[in-house]
Amino acid sequence: MRTIDRRTFLRNAGVLGTWLAASNVLSRAAHADKPITFSGWVFKPDTVRDYVNFYNRKFGGQVKYEPLPWVQYHPTMETRALAGDVVDVMYCVHNNRQRWYENGLIRPMDDLPGVDELKKKMTPANLDSLKSKDGSKLLGVPYFTSLFTLIYNEPMLQQAGISVPARSWDELVEHCTKHTCRTGATALRRRCRSS
Repeated sequence: MRTIDRRTFLRNAGVLGTWLAASNVLSRAAHADKPITFSGWVFKPDTVRDYVNFYNRKFGGQVKYEPLPWVQYHPTMETRALAGDVVDVMYCVHNNRQRWYENGLIRPMDDLPGVDELKKKMTPANLDSLKSKDGSKLLGVPYFTSLFTLIYNEPMLQQAGISVPARSWDELVEHCTKHTCRTGATALRRRCRSS
């Protein structure tokens, strides 16, 4: 039996969950009279292709998946859009989304069938992060969500003279420095003395 680590399981579960949540929106659009182009950067392309094939079989879709190398993905998508090529569905990272929207490379999704139902299924943080800068337009749906957590070791904090966990990034850096200066390696202790 093949085992997978927790990170892989959570990532794949997130991708599957988002794909299934989005299927209501995509299933209506996939009955177009021509194939729908779905472009994405290369990340587990076999898995994505399997999901696309599953979707096409289940809903009679005509989705054509096109994986592109990460390094070339964003410049390629911009070049194609500026040349007049239309991509129906594509990956887009947050730092390109607003610029692409402002320059007409992507359009809001608010008027698509099923989007209101999909918005109700999204967490408020996901929904807000996918809106235009002014918060008025939905510019994408999540295909992947990462949750970052910070845990702490209370005895180590006490050993460093810290009574409560950090409540801000600045406080976290201060606590890490304080702990390192009290317990760190010799080279780090010398650096702590000089600062």
